[in-house]
Amino acid sequence: MTQDVYLLLAHAGRQQAGITWCRIVWIMLFLEVNVIRPRVITYVRHYVSLSARKVETGIREMNVNQPPGQDGTPTRFWRLFPRNLVPLILRILNTLLFCSTFPDCFKDCTALPLYKGKGARTDPKSYRPISILSPLSKMMAGLMHHRITTFLQRWRLPSPHQHGFRNSHSTGSAVIKFTNDCFKAGHPRLMTGAVFLDYRSEFPSVPIPALTYKLRRYGIRGRVHKWLCSYLECWPMKVSIGEASSSPTIS
Repeated sequence: MTQDVYLLLAHAGRQQAGITWCRIVWIMLFLEVNVIRPRVITYVRHYVSLSARKVETGIREMNVNQPPGQDGTPTRFWRLFPRNLVPLILRILNTLLFCSTFPDCFKDCTALPLYKGKGARTDPKSYRPISILSPLSKMMAGLMHHRITTFLQRWRLPSPHQHGFRNSHSTGSAVIKFTNDCFKAGHPRLMTGAVFLDYRSEFPSVPIPALTYKLRRYGIRGRVHKWLCSYLECWPMKVSIGEASSSPTIS
């Protein structure tokens, strides 16, 4: 029984043996045994930095008003029993990192169109999608985002001229720097030139092979790099309006 549950965890989300992620969680809660051998756990912890404290923080930061994902488990459930669930979640996430996989059930996404407030309501461009994912999926992505961001900032790898997606940086800091450069150039009567670009659908247009190559050059390699490759590929998404839903498409 122990070996079977471990295999299900290693291949969670691939829908082998017809067991969903939610059922695996309940199996582990019911058994209350060490489904992963201690030596494997030590090996996992040696290669990842996820800790019980990080998982506790991730649970506390869960939005209880967020609708449940495809597994149907409400967010409130994870916050009601943190003492019992933290060791379980920690083992699951560390196992997924050790296996360098982001399970398919974590990628099941439902997009709810939200009207922007301008434009024709019959125009799809007048809506922005709100993605509904599993709470565990969002928590794992958030923990890995924090870990990678900390690594990049520690070694000062991002460009100092980048103001987006950095702590203590924003469009405001970019405007302040641009204005300051203009004043510096204007004092000795120098010419100032500026080029402003606005990309449309910038996130879907990012080439995944180029992104993974850049991450490897930054020093993100091994199991974490393989996990990121698994995270970035094959996201099935369906659009839901009321009780009607479209067929899932791979994005």
